[in-house]
Amino acid sequence: DYLETSNLIETIFPFMGIRFISVNDHFDTAGKTNGNKELEVALKNLVNDMYARDVSRRVSVARIQDQHRGRFLGSSAPYGYRINEDDPLRRFIIDEPAAKVVQSIFEMVLSGLTIRDISMGLQAQKLCIPAQYHCTGHLYREQEDEAKRWHVGTVSNILHNQAYIGNLVQGRRRARHYKGEERHHTEKDEWIIIEDTHEPIVSKEVFDAVEEILAEKVKESVFASERTKDIPVRPNRFKGIMYCGICGQKLAYSSEVSRGSSLERRYYFTCNQYYDLSINRHRGIHITENT
Repeated sequence: DYLETSNLIETIFPFMGIRFISVNDHFDTAGKTNGNKELEVALKNLVNDMYARDVSRRVSVARIQDQHRGRFLGSSAPYGYRINEDDPLRRFIIDEPAAKVVQSIFEMVLSGLTIRDISMGLQAQKLCIPAQYHCTGHLYREQEDEAKRWHVGTVSNILHNQAYIGNLVQGRRRARHYKGEERHHTEKDEWIIIEDTHEPIVSKEVFDAVEEILAEKVKESVFASERTKDIPVRPNRFKGIMYCGICGQKLAYSSEVSRGSSLERRYYFTCNQYYDLSINRHRGIHITENT
């Protein structure tokens, strides 16, 4: 950003007593005879900014074109798949051990279990979470592996991921730096979805049935109903000062709406190890804000 660069060189650095040297341009802010060098550096900053924006735009356009071709641009495949690096499009191939876990998760929803029940069940089986499995290759936790819990959100992401019916979904997060746009989540109509790019792990019928069950639960939930839309979430007043006295991790800040005639949002803190069944001493750490 040539404006920010100029501001740093001409205003911020001198104020902070910082000496700026550009070796290639023979420019030194400590020098007394820079002459027209200041103007030259400012012009170069402008040209560099224009060049960087043009490169960013070209890279963004090329990435979008690749996504429309069905080429996977991510660093790792969804849990249950591996990337075929010999394929120019980097298509997914099924990773059988993890794929069976994915299938069991969908089956558990169809059997009536809640997402929280499923996450606790996976924890009880000592299954490694997806990120840990990707790093270690261990389907089940081994003695040297850290005990990490299955978050409800992790299970929910698996259940909503169209990759498991053979579709490649990309563009859910995007950044266009040449427009000054930071990385952000995009709307569903902006996603790039290419169907039948790889072998599915679950059938479309099972996937749709699970989606319907989850949608119905959200609809019936007091927390997601229209009744709570006017009850805003208050910022964490204890941010940065609430830590677990056992493991030292930051306590997670959460809230829930009380079930009663009068709606009231209650706030509480829990340790991130709260649902880790392998660490019994962490179970039960739950502090309400007014404790």
